Amino acid sequence: MITTVDSNLAKYDLENSLDSSRRDPGLDHQIARIDGSDRAAPLDRQTLKAISQNTSPDFAALFLIKQLLSNPRNLKFQTNYLAETKRIKSDLQRNDWSEIARPALRRYEVLFVPGFHYLTNRSAGADFANQRQFFHELGVRVQLIKTEEDGTVEENAAIIAATIRTRATPRSS
Repeated sequence: MITTVDSNLAKYDLENSLDSSRRDPGLDHQIARIDGSDRAAPLDRQTLKAISQNTSPDFAALFLIKQLLSNPRNLKFQTNYLAETKRIKSDLQRNDWSEIARPALRRYEVLFVPGFHYLTNRSAGADFANQRQFFHELGVRVQLIKTEEDGTVEENAAIIAATIRTRATPRSS
């Protein structure tokens, strides 16, 4: 995996979430302390803000992901999504995709909301280029919502809401 994160703690946590080879007792203790104290806290803005301020935004994001995937329903959904994505990609490569399914998928449109610095740092994947290409290959219409990459939550929420409203209006055929 090639990626960048904003702190050594986030880097260590990410690397060790993949191979579990814990090598730094100090960082392990810090992660365990945060997991222990914040696991019971509500998974809300205040908790994530506190973790972010005490560690880093990327570590807080990893904490959020781990918390979400610790819920068996979320983990099952993610596992099923990844398996289905793999199956569809395999079918596309073998050209086994049903000609019945493609026209049906053309009725759909998926809106992607980009992440932080999606324009200035395309290597981070915050523009969902791979996912948008995948859906496009399936025949699904895709749109990347043009948010302010350094905008406030409120500004971008207004942009997202306005985009959804324009897409939700019935189109004449």
